[in-house]
Amino acid sequence: MAAATPACRYALALGRDIEREALALADTTRAAPEPDEAAGGALLADALNQWVAGLEALRGRHLERPLRAETSSNRDPAVFPRAASGGSARSWAAQWQALRALAVQGEAPVARPGEGLVPFETFLRGLGLNAKADALRAAVRRVDVALAGLEPAQRERVLAAAAALGALKRLVEDEVAPALNVSIGFSDADGD
Repeated sequence: MAAATPACRYALALGRDIEREALALADTTRAAPEPDEAAGGALLADALNQWVAGLEALRGRHLERPLRAETSSNRDPAVFPRAASGGSARSWAAQWQALRALAVQGEAPVARPGEGLVPFETFLRGLGLNAKADALRAAVRRVDVALAGLEPAQRERVLAAAAALGALKRLVEDEVAPALNVSIGFSDADGD
């Protein structure tokens, strides 16, 4: 993409938006200085709920909804604005990487107490819930495979990626959240 073009400006704005969202999610998972148990539980609940909402937004709003609009008789081109810039696949990948970083331990060293992010997987392992952590890691890997090299024109692969994201969401709602004593609420991403 050529510099100083509308597509370039759009890509930069999109990147800044994704960065703001990732930083907001990251802020909710940072440990507060010596929180009491109730405050820590509230932070964890907020972080997990926001993470699930982000996952559902990627699955529903960005992957499935454009496909439904494409086959609808009253197609609204505004539903899929990133298609014009060719940035959909890059946007999906960036959103997934932000969500992934909060879900499982990556290549970075494990954060020391009170510093940095503690992914949900690491939190589960710290509580001795290794089976739940393993299940979370496996579901994240399935999404990694489903999203690898995904392009909007690959309708069946997009649907398969959305299904993998849906399965990850169900795992978190049905197994991870209850194990952490977190109730999952509704978000703007639900019910689309």
